[in-house]
Amino acid sequence: LTSAHTAVALLQMANPERPMRVLDLGGACGIHYFISRVMLPERFRLDWTVVETPAMAARARALESNELRFFGSLDEALRSSDGFDLVYTSGALQCVEQPYEMLDRLVKIGAPYLMFARAGFVLAPRDVIVIHTSRLKDNGRGPMPPGIPDEEVRYPFAFLSVDRFLEVVNARYGLL
Repeated sequence: LTSAHTAVALLQMANPERPMRVLDLGGACGIHYFISRVMLPERFRLDWTVVETPAMAARARALESNELRFFGSLDEALRSSDGFDLVYTSGALQCVEQPYEMLDRLVKIGAPYLMFARAGFVLAPRDVIVIHTSRLKDNGRGPMPPGIPDEEVRYPFAFLSVDRFLEVVNARYGLL
């Protein structure tokens, strides 16, 4: 459903005269691009940049096209582009090491639009940090790649203070 929302947002912002430039933080193997591409009329072109972990970006590069590229760091992605029309992230901000530093960097990109999907917030003034535990096989679609064992993975997950989040975002943006 968040990919459908992304496609609708892109359609509202799209200009058939030039590609819509999207920065997708934590975009895995481009799932939001692929769904948006199917939902958008062909006359709307995309220039979709996914920022992922270096290992994920390296694996995903096999999927690159004239509309889709993968980078292992935000700095690398920013150097590759002359700007973005939309900065998009779905469920990734709460998984980075320093979420407010990343949020500040995303805001400072200066794209006309920011979209945060599947973001976890708390109403408290302080963040809530938990350890998320799952099976490796449950972190993506399809079967596990050959030779990679299914095991338990654990990583920090931050539920950000909505007030602090909005303080950073509202410095440059309004909410739609």
